[in-house]
Amino acid sequence: MPGIREKRIYPGKSAKECYLASLQALSQTGYKIVRKRDYGWFVIAARTISGQEVTCNILASLGESPSLDINISSRGLPVETLRLCAQEIFDHVQANLD
Repeated sequence: MPGIREKRIYPGKSAKECYLASLQALSQTGYKIVRKRDYGWFVIAARTISGQEVTCNILASLGESPSLDINISSRGLPVETLRLCAQEIFDHVQANLD
């Protein structure tokens, strides 16, 4: 199954803030949350694009600067489309954090 993994660092924000912003971003971009772990800052979500199911996993991580790791996969969509999906989510996360 084709997939991508992308990571963004958010200096000055907490991992919890990043996680909460990602939940909002998923909702804003049409994903339905399938499962989430509020204590582990992990969420699995899905949506349909062009008749193909897209699965998205997001993990907020602690570190010198908190970060979000996004894994997006789909059996029927090209990698370029998945990269656009990730960018759309990251754009909304950033807007929610501002």
